[in-house]
Amino acid sequence: MSENLEGTPHVRNVLLTSILTSVFSGLAYVAIRGQLLVWLMSNPLAVIGGVLGVGLVGMWIGTFCGLSFKMLMCERAGRYVPVLISGGASAVAGLLIAYFFVEFFR
Repeated sequence: MSENLEGTPHVRNVLLTSILTSVFSGLAYVAIRGQLLVWLMSNPLAVIGGVLGVGLVGMWIGTFCGLSFKMLMCERAGRYVPVLISGGASAVAGLLIAYFFVEFFR
């Protein structure tokens, strides 16, 4: 096994940022629209499943964007630029999924 694991913390940071921003942005949108308590009271298991689904999709999208940027820019990208890009992409994905859920299940 190689001793050079320099890129590993970046991958962990990108994964963690993307999953957290997608979940928090989606939950914040649903809470602002006033649907979170209604959904929690009626079916909490569905809310937990929705949070896991939004987190996974946000993680995929954010990781793809962040790590693709890191690969394309090589060493010119700063240490936190891929993390910011992955957070932004996954936050947008979380907001879009939450918007769809709020409008569809109104």
